[in-house]
Amino acid sequence: ARVAGRSRPTITNACHAAELAVKAQMLLFPTLEAAASSHKGRARWLAGWSRLDNVPPKHSSALGRLIELQKAARYEDSGLNLGDNELDDLLTTVAAMVDAARQGIV
Repeated sequence: ARVAGRSRPTITNACHAAELAVKAQMLLFPTLEAAASSHKGRARWLAGWSRLDNVPPKHSSALGRLIELQKAARYEDSGLNLGDNELDDLLTTVAAMVDAARQGIV
């Protein structure tokens, strides 16, 4: 992520990993299958799940930030406007999200 020119694909991949982790958790609930198929549906569900203290709030905020950054990373030529250590912090949170999904913690 720290290599020059690599933050854009790193953000895109991190966003996909976070969304897939959320989708894996959502699909444990058959009634959520339709919501699990959209970016907004996954983000909305995770925000609610976080408000209920089922996942750390950091998971929801990281997904929201990654979705925001991914749009810039994929479609804009301007800078990404990342804070100091922000990408490292996001990647750490995504790893925790994947671990939670892997363990079936919902």
